[in-house]
Amino acid sequence: MRLRQILSSVPVVTAVVLVALYLLGGFLALPAVVKWQVEKQVRAQLGYPISVGEVRFNPLTFRFEVDDLALTDPEGAPMLGFKRLLIDFELRSIVDGAWTFAEASVEAPLLNVTLDREGRHNFAALLDRLPASEPAAEDEPLPRFVVTHLALTDGRIEYADELLDEPLVTHVEPLQIVIDNLSSLPEQAASYQLSARTRAGEALATSGELALNPLATKGRLTLRGLEVKTLARSLARLLVVDAPAGKVGLAGDFDLAVDRRGVLSGSVHELGLDVDSLSLSAAGASSPLLAIETLSLRQGRVDLGSRESSFASLRLAKGSIAVAVDAQGRVDWATLARAPAAPPPEESAAAAGATTIRAVASSAAAAAPAVESPAVGATAPWRFSLASAEMSEVEFAWRHPAQGLAASAAAIGLQLSVTGEFGAAGARLEFDQPKLSIGTARLRDGTDSLGVAGAAIKAGRVLLVAGESLAGTIDEPAFSATGVALAGSGQNAQLGELSLAGQRLLLQSGAAGVELVLDQPRSTFAGLQMKRAADALDLHRAAISSEKLSLAQADGRLSVAGKALRLSLAKLAAAQGTDRLAVQDASFEAGALSVSSARSAGAARASFEARLDHAALQLKEAGVVAQGASSEIARFAAASLGARSVLLAVPDGPLDLRGDGLTASLSDAVFSSPADGSEMLQLGSGTLGGGAFSLRDRVATADKLALANGTAQAWLDSEGRFNGLVLTRGAAAAAVAAAPEATPLLSDTPAAGAAWHLAVRSAEVDRFALGFEDRRGSPQLAVGLNQIRARITGFETGVSSPMQVDLQAKVASGGTVEASGIVRADNGMADLKLSLVGIALAPLQPYLSEFAELTLASGTASSAGRLRYGDRAGAGANLAYQGSFAVDQLQLDEVDRKRPFLAWESLAAGDVLLTVEPNRLDIGELRAVRPSGRLIIAEDQTVNLTDVLKKRPKGEDQPAAGEQPTAPQDAVAAADPFPVSVARLRVSGGALEFADLSLRPQFGARMHELKGVITGLGTDPNRSAKVQLDARVDKYGSAKIRGQLSVFRPEKLTDIEMTFRNVAMSSLSPYSVKFAGYRIVGGRLALDLQYKVRDGKLLGQNKIVLKHMELGEKVDSPDALDLPLELAIAILTDSDGVIDIGLPVSGDLNDPQFDYGAVIGKALGNLLGSIVTAPFRALGALFGGGDKQLDSIDFEPGSDVLGPPERQKLAAVARAMNERQMLTLVVPPTYAAVQDTAVLKSRAVRSDLVTRMGIELAAGEDPGPIDPANPRAQRALAAAFSERYAPEVFAALERRALDAVAASGQPLAAAAQQPTPPPAFYQQLLDRLIAEQPVSEQTLAQLASRRGEAVVAELTTVGGVAPARVVLGETRQASAANDQSVTLLLQLEVAR
Repeated sequence: MRLRQILSSVPVVTAVVLVALYLLGGFLALPAVVKWQVEKQVRAQLGYPISVGEVRFNPLTFRFEVDDLALTDPEGAPMLGFKRLLIDFELRSIVDGAWTFAEASVEAPLLNVTLDREGRHNFAALLDRLPASEPAAEDEPLPRFVVTHLALTDGRIEYADELLDEPLVTHVEPLQIVIDNLSSLPEQAASYQLSARTRAGEALATSGELALNPLATKGRLTLRGLEVKTLARSLARLLVVDAPAGKVGLAGDFDLAVDRRGVLSGSVHELGLDVDSLSLSAAGASSPLLAIETLSLRQGRVDLGSRESSFASLRLAKGSIAVAVDAQGRVDWATLARAPAAPPPEESAAAAGATTIRAVASSAAAAAPAVESPAVGATAPWRFSLASAEMSEVEFAWRHPAQGLAASAAAIGLQLSVTGEFGAAGARLEFDQPKLSIGTARLRDGTDSLGVAGAAIKAGRVLLVAGESLAGTIDEPAFSATGVALAGSGQNAQLGELSLAGQRLLLQSGAAGVELVLDQPRSTFAGLQMKRAADALDLHRAAISSEKLSLAQADGRLSVAGKALRLSLAKLAAAQGTDRLAVQDASFEAGALSVSSARSAGAARASFEARLDHAALQLKEAGVVAQGASSEIARFAAASLGARSVLLAVPDGPLDLRGDGLTASLSDAVFSSPADGSEMLQLGSGTLGGGAFSLRDRVATADKLALANGTAQAWLDSEGRFNGLVLTRGAAAAAVAAAPEATPLLSDTPAAGAAWHLAVRSAEVDRFALGFEDRRGSPQLAVGLNQIRARITGFETGVSSPMQVDLQAKVASGGTVEASGIVRADNGMADLKLSLVGIALAPLQPYLSEFAELTLASGTASSAGRLRYGDRAGAGANLAYQGSFAVDQLQLDEVDRKRPFLAWESLAAGDVLLTVEPNRLDIGELRAVRPSGRLIIAEDQTVNLTDVLKKRPKGEDQPAAGEQPTAPQDAVAAADPFPVSVARLRVSGGALEFADLSLRPQFGARMHELKGVITGLGTDPNRSAKVQLDARVDKYGSAKIRGQLSVFRPEKLTDIEMTFRNVAMSSLSPYSVKFAGYRIVGGRLALDLQYKVRDGKLLGQNKIVLKHMELGEKVDSPDALDLPLELAIAILTDSDGVIDIGLPVSGDLNDPQFDYGAVIGKALGNLLGSIVTAPFRALGALFGGGDKQLDSIDFEPGSDVLGPPERQKLAAVARAMNERQMLTLVVPPTYAAVQDTAVLKSRAVRSDLVTRMGIELAAGEDPGPIDPANPRAQRALAAAFSERYAPEVFAALERRALDAVAASGQPLAAAAQQPTPPPAFYQQLLDRLIAEQPVSEQTLAQLASRRGEAVVAELTTVGGVAPARVVLGETRQASAANDQSVTLLLQLEVAR
C-alpha cells in the first residue's frame, strides 16, 4: 500500500509524464521541427533554397545527425552541402565544466565558389542578407569545449574564376581532415591530418598537433608537383606570362603558436625547395626573360621567435637573364604585369579628378616641412644565412635600343656563402669568400663604347647594408682587367693595364649616386692616352699606393678618386686648344688622384678630368680681406688649411684648374663688417671642411663651417635693417666694383670683371652668445641669447637659391627659441619655421606701459609657426607669420590700486596670421583657459575697464573744423596702422568678479565656471565684439552675459546684459538696504542687469525677481522709502512667494527711478491669482521645494540639458516621491515646434559655418554668434550658401549687392584686391540659411525624448526614485514656451 501510494502520488506521476514527453519530443518532435524550421527560415530570411534529408536526435545519448543537406542558389546551382553531419554530445560536460563531444564529423562536404565577371563571388548576396553579429570582445576567452574526434572526409572544393579571358576552374578532391582530442582547454593539444589533391596531380599533405588555448600547431607540410603554369594562371589577372614552364616542390616541418595578443611565433625547419626547367617569357617575346635549368634550396629553417632563417645550400646551374627597355622607357619585365581594365567614362573622369586631387595633395605634402614620426613598436630584424651558394654558366644582357644603350656579360660564375639581416630600417648581407668571374663585358652608348676583357673579382668578405641608402664593405678585394678601351664621339682613350687591389672596399649607394671606396689600394695604370680634337692628355705611367681609392657614379659622371695617396706620375701632359699644362715626374706625399669621364646635357662629346689631392698649409696670426673691402674683415691667431685636390679638367670649354676638398681650422678669430669695419663676431674656434676653389670661375665654396665659443652683436637700425645682411650685400657689391680684369689662361678668358662667388653648404655655431637690440623705437628692446646652437646650410652669394637655417638658443630672461627654414643671401628673403617656448614677457613692460596703467606681473609666451620675409608673391606681404601661439600664466595688475586686473592660465590660438606691409593680425580662434578678471563700477560710477587705459589728449577725438563727424568705414580702417581681427574667442573655466561700489552697502558677486564665446574682436573702432558667456553662481545659481562692446575703445561703446538666476537672496542686501532699510537673510533671486557705457558714464536697467524673501535686521539708510515694509511685502508677494521689482536706472544714478504703481498693479494680479492651487505646490511646501511650479521643468529651446534651478526642483520632487509611495510620476517628452525649430536651425547653420572656418568644436559645444564682418565668416557663408543654392545663385546675389553699393556711392571693402559686399549682405545670407535650414519632425521628437530621459535619469539616478515609479508618457508639444524656455509639465498619477 505504501509503495502504491508513492507511485500514485502527484510528483511521481508528474515526473513520469515529463520524462515521457521529453523522450517523445527528443526522438520525434525535435528532428521534425529542426528540419521544418531550417528549410523554412533559410528560404524565408535568406531567399536561398535549402533541403535537409533525415534529422535524428537521441535525447538519452544527445547524439544529433543530419543527412543530405544541400544549399543552392536561386537558380538551383549547388553552393554548399554535405552527405552526413554527426554531433555526439556527452552529458559529462556538466561535470567537466566544458562542452564535451565524443564525435563531430562531416561526410562528403561540398563547397562551390564561383567568381563572376563583375568580380562578385556566388556567396556575396547570401552574406549580405545575414544579420550583423556583435563583435567579440578582444579579451573574451574561448568557450570551453572538448571534441574527442573531429573528421571531414571525402571533401570536395570547386573554384571557378570567370573574370579571366580563359576561365580558371580548380577542383580539389578528395579533401580529408581528421582531428583527435580537439580542445579549447588550456595546454591541451590535438593531433590532426590533412590531405588534398588537384586533378593535375598537385598534392598537399600536412599532419601534426594543434592546440587552441593558446593557439599552437606543429607538424610537417609537403607540396609536390606544383606546376608553374598553375601559378601563372592563378595570377592571370595580375600577370601576363607566355607559355610558363617548370615545376615547384616544397616540403618542411613547422612548429607555430599565436599568443593572446595575436602575435605569431614558432619555427619552420627542414625546409626544401626545388625548381626545375623554369622559363618565363613576355607575351610575343622570342626568348625568355628568365631561364633556369635547375634551382635547389636545402635544409632551410625559419624561426619566427628569434626572427632567424637559415639554409644549407643553394644551387643554380645554366641560366640567363635578359632585360630590355623600349622607347617609352618601359622595362620588358613590366609587361609581365597585366594592365588594369579601363573604367567606364564616368569612372574615368572621377579617377582623373581623384588623380588631380592626389597630385595637388602630394605637391602640398612635398612642400610642407617633413615631420619625422617616432618609431612605434620597433621590431627586431630578420637574420638570414646561406651556408653555400653556387652559380655557373650564366649570361646577362641589357638593351635600350631607343637610346642606343646596351650592356652584356658572358660566362658569369659565382661562389659564396651569405648571412644577413632584414628589418624595417633596412637590410644587412654578409658574403664569405665570394668569387666572381666575367669572360667579357661591354657597355655601349650610341657610338661610344667601353670594353673590358678578362675581368676577375674576388674578396675575403663582403658586407652590404641597405636602408635609405645602400652601403657595403668588401675585405681584401681584388680586380684585374687585361685591357680597357673607350671610343666614340671624336675621342679615344686607351689603357694598357688596370689592376686594383686593396685591404677593404666600401660601397655607398643612394639617391645621389653610387660610390666605392677601397682601403689600402695598390693600383697601376699604364699607357693612358686620351685625345679629342685639339685637346689631349698623355700619362705614361701612374702608380698609386694610398689609404683609400673610390669609384663613384652620379649624375651621368663616372669617376675614380683616391684619398691620402702616395702618388707618382710620369710624363703628364694636358692641352686644351692653345692652353697647356705639363708635369714631368711629379710626386706628392699624402696626395690623391681622381679620373672621371662624363657627358653633360647637350654636349657633343664626353669630358675628362684628372685631379691631384691633399696639399696642406698652416697659418698663424693671419688675416682675411675681401675684395672691395677697405679693411680686414677677419683675423685669427692660428689656422690650418688643406686642399684635398687640384683639378685638371678638359671639358667642352677652356682648360680649368681648380682646388677641391679644402679644410681649415681657426682659433681666436675676430670678424668685422666690410662696410664700416665694426666688430660683429668674436670666435674661439672654427673649422672648415669640404671646400672647393676654381680660378677660372672665381669661385670658393665649402661643405661645412663650424664655429664655437664666441659672441656676436646684432641689431635692427632705426630703418629696420639687419646688420648681418651687410656682410653679404656689401662684400658682393665691393667685389664687383674692385675686381680686376681677368688674365687669359692659355687660349681662353673667363668672364671679365666677375666677382668672386662664395658658398658654404653647412655652417654650425655652438656655445655662442648673442646680444640683440631693436633701435627702431623708444624704449629700445634689448634681449640676450645664450647657449646658441645654430646650423646654416646652402649659403651662397650672388644667387637666388636660399640657405637652410636651424637655430636653438636660450633666452637670458627665460625660455627657449628654435628656428629652422630658408633665407636668401642676395635679398634677405626668408621662410622659417619658428618655435618659442616659455619666453618671459617681463621685458615687454615698456610697450605695455605706453597704452595701459598695468603691470606685467607674470606670463610666458610660446609660439610655433612659419615666418616668411620678402616673399610678397607667396606670402601676400613683405613679412608674414602663420602658426600658433600661447600666453601662459599671465597676470596683469593695476598700477594704482595694486590689485589683479586680468589673469589666465592659458590663452592660445592655433591659427594666427600676422603680416607686415600690409599690416594685419588675423586670429581664427583664441582659447582662454581659466581666465579671471574684475569688472568693477567705482563709487563715481566709472568702470575699471576704462580706468586702466591711458587717456588720450583732450580734443584728440574731435573732428577738425570743416570735417565731417564720421568717416566711411574704409577710411577708418585705412587709418588703423595695424588692424587686428579675432574671429572667435572661446572661454573655459573662467572666473569674473563683479562689484558695484556705488551702492551702500556695496554689491558684489563672483561667477565661476565661466565659459562661452566672444566674436568680432578687433581694432576696427566701427565694429564691436559680441559676447556670449555663461557661468555659475554659488551651487545652484547661474549667470549669463550677453551684449557687445568696443574692445579698444570701451569708453565709447559698452552694452552688456547680465542675467543671474536662482541666486541666494542675501546677495540682494545692498539693494534692500538702499531702497528699503532692511537686510535680506533668505530666499532666491533672479537678477537682470543692463549696463551701457557712454563717455565713461554708466546707464543701467535692473530687474529683480525675489522668491520667498526673508527679512533680516533693519538698517538705517538715508535713501530708504518711508512706508510700512510689512504691508508692502504682503502686497508684493504673490501666491508663489514671488516679488517682481523693476529698477530702471537712467540719467543720474544717484536718483534712481522706482515705478511703485507698476508694483501695486502686479500685487493686485497676484492676489487674484492666489486662489489657483496645484498639487505640486503642496508637495513643494511639504518637502522644501520652495516653488509651487515643481511640475514645470524648463529647458532652453533646442537643449536637453537640465539647468541648476530645474535640478533643484527635481530634487524636491524626488524627496516627495520617495515619501509618497502611492504616487506614480509621468514624464511626457515635450517639444515646442516654433521655439525649438528656430534654435535647432540656427545652431545647425552656425556649427556648419564655424567648421568651415577651420575651428574645431567640442562635443555639444554651442558655436556662438557669427560675425558677418569677419572675412573668415564671409568665406564660410559664401561656401555654405553656394553649396545649398548653387554657386550661380550666390554669384548673382553678390553682383546685385555690389551693384547696389556702387550705385549708392559707398566705397567697397576689398579682400585680396577683390571687392566684397558689405557685412549686411552676409547677414542676409546667414538669415536666409537659418530660415530655410530643414528640421524634421523626427529631430524634434528625438529632442523631446532626450528631455524626458534627462528628467527620468535625474529623478531615478540622483533623486533615488524607483525606476518603475517614473515613466515616460506620450510625446507632446509644449503648452508653455517662449524664446527663453520650453516647459515640460510633470503629471501625477495614483500607483496601481
